[in-house]
Amino acid sequence: MKTVTIENSSEVKVYLTNSTRDSTVNTICSRSVFVVAPKVGKDGTSAEEADWVKIGCPEIYQNNLKGDEMVSKAAEIID
Repeated sequence: MKTVTIENSSEVKVYLTNSTRDSTVNTICSRSVFVVAPKVGKDGTSAEEADWVKIGCPEIYQNNLKGDEMVSKAAEIID
């Protein structure tokens, strides 16, 4: 698995290929980070927007103390 880390950034697009689709994207103090990849079943060579998926990384998290552990989950997905 491949990893990319984006820190203290704004308006970033990470483009993945079919071979890097399983990568991890870490964001630290960043806003408007989007991952763009070929849709499942597409080869990634098309220039057609409909053949690609663009997904925003969460910017806001809800954090709750559950017992003796902090549980975090995305509270909002950006468009």
